[in-house]
Amino acid sequence: MERRMGREAMIFFDIETAPWGKGIAHAIDSLSPPRPPTHYKSLDKIREYVASTTRRNEAKIKDEAALSPLTGQIVAVAYKCDGSPAEALYMGLSSMGERELIQALVGQIRVHREAVSFNGMSFDVPFIRARAIKWGIDLPGEIWMQSRYRTFPHMDLRRVLSGGEAFYKGTLSAWAQMYDLGMPEPHDLNRLKEIWASGEWKELADICAKDVEVTASVYRKMEAAGLFLGRDER
Repeated sequence: MERRMGREAMIFFDIETAPWGKGIAHAIDSLSPPRPPTHYKSLDKIREYVASTTRRNEAKIKDEAALSPLTGQIVAVAYKCDGSPAEALYMGLSSMGERELIQALVGQIRVHREAVSFNGMSFDVPFIRARAIKWGIDLPGEIWMQSRYRTFPHMDLRRVLSGGEAFYKGTLSAWAQMYDLGMPEPHDLNRLKEIWASGEWKELADICAKDVEVTASVYRKMEAAGLFLGRDER
């Protein structure tokens, strides 16, 4: 089958996540009490060590909460059907919650022959899968359990560009800059914290949509180089 026959059946997608209070509370409650060094003899020094270590551990959980489906939630999704502008949805839009966001994105992916992401194999798909199971959302289709060594029906561009190395360095912004494409701004943690605190998810949805557009541009650059000719789509 020629590559171009499936072009109209392609979708590019991305998600944005934020801390989930219930999961964070459980993670903090599950922390083991810090053990001070055995050479500490002063009770005041031991108490200070335990208190400061606990604060650091709790802060780390909160800072990294959005990276795990156990402590994070999906607050915005974006997708781009081949040839159309990216569409973004976010929590609070038309009373949408996380369940509705996932249902909308999964529904779009379901009716397309192929899905393309950047880092989706390592982050987006596992996150969506875990949160969808929480909400009892059906996940038909191979994409949700696809082997990391395959590129169909889900192609993770980061995996392709890195040669399959899961921990290979290189953000979407970095690859876009190298290819002279519209470069999305790197995610700034301080600004993200402000958005998470305010709950104004539209800004994250806009970021999500821009990332999807750039992902599509990176794909086209790779496609123009003939990289996908003869790719196994079984």
